Amino acid sequence: MQKIFQTVVLALVCLVLSINVSAAQYTAGKNYRVITQRGLPQNDTPKNKVVITEFFSYGCPGCNALEKEFKHWTKQHASQIVVRRVPVTFHRNWDILARAYHIANALEVENKVSPALFKAIHKLDARLTSYAAMRQFFVEQGINGNKFDNAYRYAPQIDAAMKQDEKTRQLYQVTTIPAIVVNGKYLVDLTMVSGANKTSEKDYFKAMMNVVDYLTKVERKPNG
Repeated sequence: MQKIFQTVVLALVCLVLSINVSAAQYTAGKNYRVITQRGLPQNDTPKNKVVITEFFSYGCPGCNALEKEFKHWTKQHASQIVVRRVPVTFHRNWDILARAYHIANALEVENKVSPALFKAIHKLDARLTSYAAMRQFFVEQGINGNKFDNAYRYAPQIDAAMKQDEKTRQLYQVTTIPAIVVNGKYLVDLTMVSGANKTSEKDYFKAMMNVVDYLTKVERKPNG
């Protein structure tokens, strides 16, 4: 009986040590950055939900590579998080891509358009850098061309959303993408997950989402 008790205690000690080691793997300034400036008000966020803000562009190869891992993780944690996406415009040609994201949102087809845009740009080498090309792309996805026209030309809320995107990017000091902000408090990007133990591109994106997962758990704690 004593031997069984000792075995159970040892197992519990190992579990605690494992948890502590896992937590100790991620440190501020190394694996993520603590955001000192508080960002956007989260008044519209449901209680007990963690806000996950992804900064991305359809034109960004890294964002395309992260997409599958990000979608998988967000689906797993759908009951615990609220996902917000902020398209950035680091390059001149990305402006229309950011606008396409907001048009898709306005027309309630973002879930359909986003994967198709990533595929068109990064697998089919499509050049979606003009109004005409983007309109044709939306039409090919089964979206009414007149609805696209109205959203592109006559929707001031889209212009306002894009201006807010840039303010948010500046507020969180996002200089590289993909980047993810957890609850307006912590920022994670690929520059923070480098290491000799990464042997493939997939390892980097998985490591990035592991840090996001850890920070999400921290925020879900009562004192988070």
